[in-house]
Amino acid sequence: MLPSYSRNKNAYDHIIKQAAATHGVSEGLIKAVMHTESGFNSNARSRVGAQGLMQLMPATARRFNVSNSYDPQQNIFAGARYLAWLLKRFNGNTSLALAGYNAGEGNVAKYGGIPPFRETQDYVRRVSSRYNNLYSNGIGLGTSNNDNSNTATSQPQVIAQSNNYNNSNTTNTVTQPQYSQRQIIVASDGSFTDAPAGSYSTNNASATARIHISN
Repeated sequence: MLPSYSRNKNAYDHIIKQAAATHGVSEGLIKAVMHTESGFNSNARSRVGAQGLMQLMPATARRFNVSNSYDPQQNIFAGARYLAWLLKRFNGNTSLALAGYNAGEGNVAKYGGIPPFRETQDYVRRVSSRYNNLYSNGIGLGTSNNDNSNTATSQPQVIAQSNNYNNSNTTNTVTQPQYSQRQIIVASDGSFTDAPAGSYSTNNASATARIHISN
């Protein structure tokens, strides 16, 4: 199935937490299943008729007394209850429970393990990967992007910097004046001129000197 992903993946975290506590299932596992099943889209419907956030089939919805599969509260609680049942059925084996959620517990029992269905095998890998990489430590409640607002406003971020940039925080540093060295030529008429780098004195020059000129 290819769910249409919701923009707010944390919108249902409070329900997930309640369902996890009620049915004794890892909240991270519930969210990993939801992520894979519906992409957090409460209106998701698969081509075979699975509905809602954790994609309950109509028979599964009836089994767990769900009257409206598109109601997030009913759907998530039923999905969590089904996961809890599967985990108990397969002695806490998460991979077998996930395979049962996707292909039905009958197929897991029939094949004595994860069924040889490409979709089911891929499903177990994807849910397990998301659980391990994203949700194994639990779930958040939509951490605000403003958590670091105090430091962000008091200390601007430098995203590019020239070699001539001096950090304003180095207030105790005194910058010494820099000087460049140029050649001064006195012409025969008594006028002075500076010789650009790479030039040479001419026969009209009567004297030369080097001085430092401040920039």
